[in-house]
Amino acid sequence: MPGGVGLKNAIITPEIYILSLSTFTAGIVGLYVGLSKGSKACIQHFILRLILYLQGYNPWNLARFLDLAAEYNFLQKVGGGYIFITA
Repeated sequence: MPGGVGLKNAIITPEIYILSLSTFTAGIVGLYVGLSKGSKACIQHFILRLILYLQGYNPWNLARFLDLAAEYNFLQKVGGGYIFITA
């Protein structure tokens, strides 16, 4: 491919190398922090749902229960949430 620009023909200057290395490092650190903090919240949420289910306060499939309550007009589905229907 004469005259074409390919990866093997790219010129990597020290500035581009440092920028790409710092961008890569920031991405790895951001991924690590995000997963460590996000997984903690996810585990806490699961444990809370499990405790509420085992003690009989919530059904296991809460979304199905809320959809059924909306079908029977106890609740009204609004966007991604539910509200009580007032008289």
